[in-house]
Amino acid sequence: MGNCCGGQNLTNANFQIATYDLSFQDASKLDLSLLNRKALQIQKYYRGYAVRKKMQKQQTKALAQTSDETFIYQYRSNQKENVKNKQNVLKFNMDGQQHIPVFNVKEVNISQKYSEKIKSVLDKLDPFNFNQDGQFIDYPFSKALLIGDVIYEGQWNNCQKHGRGRQFWLDGSYYEGYWLNNCQHGRGRLLLAQGDIYEGDWKNDKVHGFGTYIHQNGAKYIGQWENDKQHGKGQEYWPDGSTFEGNYKNGQKNGIGILREADGSVYEGEFQENRFEGHGDYKIVGGKRYVGQYKNNKMHGKGTFYWNDGKRYEGDYVNGVKQGYGILCYPDGRIFKGYWQNGKQHGIGIYIGKSKVEKEGEWIDGKRVRWIRKGGEVPIIQS
Repeated sequence: MGNCCGGQNLTNANFQIATYDLSFQDASKLDLSLLNRKALQIQKYYRGYAVRKKMQKQQTKALAQTSDETFIYQYRSNQKENVKNKQNVLKFNMDGQQHIPVFNVKEVNISQKYSEKIKSVLDKLDPFNFNQDGQFIDYPFSKALLIGDVIYEGQWNNCQKHGRGRQFWLDGSYYEGYWLNNCQHGRGRLLLAQGDIYEGDWKNDKVHGFGTYIHQNGAKYIGQWENDKQHGKGQEYWPDGSTFEGNYKNGQKNGIGILREADGSVYEGEFQENRFEGHGDYKIVGGKRYVGQYKNNKMHGKGTFYWNDGKRYEGDYVNGVKQGYGILCYPDGRIFKGYWQNGKQHGIGIYIGKSKVEKEGEWIDGKRVRWIRKGGEVPIIQS
């Protein structure tokens, strides 16, 4: 990220919205906000921001020390012009082996270069805690230098940003924190021009360790990172009051997690690549509940669905609907045991009435077509 944080593309993050669509046929008439709402996923915000790194190599990484201790950019075509305009660049600064670059840099006034928007954000934040200064006390500071498309103010070592420093991009983005060998490393805070903020740990120009990412709309992630991706335990908070707490792997929800909806609905169970996958317990506001297997955000496999009136189905699901063998129980004692297809009774089944008498019959597409063991008229059970 450090030298890769080029200003021109920082605002091109492709912030996406993902929808949890669990296709509950059994609850199709309810207003189930979790099933139909668009749930913000912070990792998609960050993923869009991180993509820009592939295109953002800054010239500062090209600084090198020649054999005669002259520090120049690898872009040697500009060297002659730099020397010609020597009066416009900083004088050579040497302190043992610790050097500040001289060619193709200009001293600038920071206050005239960074946007009022960034300043207004900084004024609302607590001062950044520079708690690693003791590791870099021997390295020299420079004033604000314009280097290519960025402005840097801070410590140097062998013409590389090293120690405490802050950097501005011409689009108004800003970083303050620590550097190591020209890379953002240690604690740091990044403010993007469009309003996003990351504060936390960095390693070799990547978000790595523990940190907080806040999107401009108020969505927030707090937790562990690895190689620029959410990885480990973390928490997400959305502007509508919904939250997620659980495990991440390579930037996606993966493993056990709890998703709490603003309306009170709660899913607790397994995730895989941001999807409900594996075993889960979903409690829907109003009293409905499903406990069982999920696949690709849908009920799939063995599970039990509870209605708020006391009705219960226990059996097989395929792609979100009852399919296979299942038992439907009513609170008044009636029971249907049999086969289902596309959410309806289909095939041979047994009906047990209030009198506890079993009757065997055949159902097609939800309708009884015949009794195999006759015992009087029995009402058709609707799912």
